[in-house]
Amino acid sequence: MAGFDFGKIANIIASVMDTDKIDIGRRMEIVNPDGSIGELTPEEPIYRGVQCHIAFNTADNPNPAAVDISPIIVSITVHCPLWVDLQNNDYVYAHKCDHNGNVLETYQGFVGFNTVTQSRKSVQMAMRRG
Repeated sequence: MAGFDFGKIANIIASVMDTDKIDIGRRMEIVNPDGSIGELTPEEPIYRGVQCHIAFNTADNPNPAAVDISPIIVSITVHCPLWVDLQNNDYVYAHKCDHNGNVLETYQGFVGFNTVTQSRKSVQMAMRRG
């Protein structure tokens, strides 16, 4: 019995759901033009404009007395195709977009380990906005 091609489902899901974008940064050693060893900080993206779907899990402010001055802590899940190179401790800029591709809000933070299913990959992120 032949197996089912989950790649076809993944492509359909991506074409409909992946309206958001992420930029992925990673701490890496690089060779500078003078031959010395340098470091690429995670805030400098190595991948830009990767299509994905951003889902919001929670929005919380741990100090309700200071709601006007404390940042909102947002827990989100980023769903993306299997080929996206996301690794634990990558720094991600997540851009929530409208149906025309205009950026509505940008969130940033570090991601944890990814979860892989047969058709998608997802990561959890605790991000700060504000």
